Parts: sequence; structure tokens; C-alpha cells
Amino acid sequence: MPRSSPSDPPCQRPEDPRCRERIAQLADPGLGALVRAAALGCRQPAAFLALAGERGVRIAAATGIASGWLTPPPALLTPAFAASGPLADAGRTTPEIPFPFLLSVPLPPLAGLPPGRLAVAGDAPLLAEGEESALLALLAEQIAARWDSLQRLAALEAEQRELYRQLGQLRRLKEGLRLLRPAIDQSVDAVLVTSSNFAPPGPVVLYVNAAAARLLGYDEEEMVGMLVRRLYGPKTDPEALLRLGQALGAGQPFRTTLETYRKDGGTIWLERQVAPVRNASRQITQLVSILREVPPPGERSPEGEAPLTQLFGEPPDLCFRLAADGTILDHQEASGELLYVSPERFLHRRMQEVLPEEAGAAITAGLAEALEGERVATHRYVLPIAGRPRRFEARFLPLSEREVLLLVRALGELSPS
Repeated sequence: MPRSSPSDPPCQRPEDPRCRERIAQLADPGLGALVRAAALGCRQPAAFLALAGERGVRIAAATGIASGWLTPPPALLTPAFAASGPLADAGRTTPEIPFPFLLSVPLPPLAGLPPGRLAVAGDAPLLAEGEESALLALLAEQIAARWDSLQRLAALEAEQRELYRQLGQLRRLKEGLRLLRPAIDQSVDAVLVTSSNFAPPGPVVLYVNAAAARLLGYDEEEMVGMLVRRLYGPKTDPEALLRLGQALGAGQPFRTTLETYRKDGGTIWLERQVAPVRNASRQITQLVSILREVPPPGERSPEGEAPLTQLFGEPPDLCFRLAADGTILDHQEASGELLYVSPERFLHRRMQEVLPEEAGAAITAGLAEALEGERVATHRYVLPIAGRPRRFEARFLPLSEREVLLLVRALGELSPS
């Protein structure tokens, strides 16, 4: 049978939300049927569950009388809660229990509920030792078993709600990757996208491009869902991993070099530059890494910034997929507060027509440079957001001859001259 525990304290106060939830479960038809069986089996007009609370007694699953809180507890029930076994009482009627004879037995401990009794009441004498007591004891065990089933069902429903929540989060993560994927798939850089959960067993791989899979000796499909910790082992510097985790946990991009394990068990030195990606609520949902093989320590020469810094600088606030003429095909936003106009006013329109003339000219120039030069182009412009001029940096990444990925980062408000 279920047992109450410190992590599942019994409800004893009517105003307690958890108590109200438990009381709602006591209205279960199965419990009501068992209580009615008690009344029928003992040939009495009333039967009920009585639960001891701090301020009174809760009558539940009742037949023949009304359910509810009795405050203070009626004298008829006080001796029953002091007894450890069956108890018969007579002669003390109350407005709530207008019957002179009462027989009750203790309920087995019920998870989340205070001590209780199963009772029958009526106008005929009842004995503590007899067939009625034996029947009530048997039904009390059945009530405890039914309550146990209700708690397991509630736990399963809670798990199902959590699963739906996680599936919804996964769908949002996939949507976040959808705009970036065409660029990542065609990139010569090794790109790894993982979840952001740092609690054991740690992040898992959500996406990997072909370059990263080749670098690590895996197929792309077998890496998806793999724990990132499998890429590290005894030769990996634990202090570097600790610093990486601390920086990402604080929401900061980080760059480090780690001895990394391939599928075949061999190791390579990889420079890993990681940037957190946030959702509209500014929560970190993904970690995007650029991996680059480097010589072992002592054999390296100074080089420029890693590709992730060159491409992103910092995680973008806005992301647009544009046609070659500037038509907005799709978008993703970290914060709707940074949009010049609402999505329904700009989707499937040319961005140059939506933005003010100066900003539109920057978009036109960026598109031309990215498509003609087949390279990342960068332009800055100013837009009025919520009545205040804001500076933006836009990076144009060619996806094909006909499409460009536009990554926009807010730089702050324009200082008055």
C-alpha cells in the first residue's frame, strides 16, 4: 500500500492547494462504489470516509450523508480516531451524522492523506466484533489499493505532461535549427549543435553536419542523440571542460582547445568555439559549436579568429531567409521587441520596401555583395524601435544563387550627437 513520506506530506488544511487536489481525487467513482458497498454490506443507510485534519474532519466519498469539512470535529468521531482497531459507538448524533449508531475501522495509510477511518452509520446497533467489522476491514484494504492506483495514474499523467512539454521544446529547437541548416549543411566548417542541459548525463547532439561527422569518424545519423561526453575521455583536460561548462552555464560564448576522442578510439586536438542560442524568453535552448582541428600544443602558430566569431560575433537576435531580391521568405526572432513591424506586415514582402530608405539601402548592398562575391557581407544601419533609434549589425550569408541567410544583432541605442 502507498505510504506518506516527507516528500509527500499529508493534506490537513482545507485552504492548502495540494489538499484540494487530493480531495478532488476522493471523488473518484471507484472509491464511491466501495463506500456504498460498505453501507449495503452492513445494511446501514450511511457510509463514508473520515479523514483527520488539523482543524476538523473531512467527510469524503459519502453515501447517505453530505461530504465536507466538519469543524470542529463532532464528538461522535473523536473516539474513533483515538482507536487503533474497529470501534462501535452509540447515542451521539450530530446534524451532519444524524444516526445514533456508528461502526468504523482504520484505513491503511494513504499517500498524501492524513489518518482516516471507513465508517457506517444507521439506526440499528453495530458491533465492533462481527461480520460487519470484517467486511469493513476488507473494503478498507480495497480502498487503499484503489487510492494507490489513483496516485500511480496521477504520476503517469504528470509524466505525460512533462513529456509533451519536452516534445514542444524539441519542436522549437528544431524550428530554431531549420533556418540555419541550409548554411550549416553547405559549410566546410565542422558544426555541432547540442542541447543545453548541463545536469548529468549532460548535453546530447541535436544536429551535426557532414564535416563534423567526418572529423570525428562517425556517420551523421549515428551522432544525433549521442551524449557529448562520449567525445571526451582520460586525455581530455578536465579543467578546460569545467571552464567551458561554467562559461556556457552563465550564458557566455567560449573558446577552448580540447583533446577529443574519435569513434575509433583515437584522439585529435580540436578548437571548439561555442555560442549559446536563446529562445524568445531569453532561455538558452541550444549550444552551437564550430570545431576545427589544430596541431597538438607546442606545434601551433597564432591564427585569426575562429569561423564562429567571423560569422556570428555573438548569437543573432533576428534571423531572416531572404530571396535574392530581398523578399522575406521566413524568419526567427529571439525577441519580438526588436522587430520594426509585426511579421504579418513583412512576410513575403521585400525587406527594402518594409524598412526606411537608409536601412533598405544597406539591405540591397548586403545582398549584392553576398551573392556576387559568394562571401559573408556585413552592414550596419539604424532603425526606430519603440520610438528610439537602435543600431543593428546585419550579416548576409549566401545559401545559394537565389537565397541569403540574414543574421541581425542589436548593438544598442544610438547615442545623441
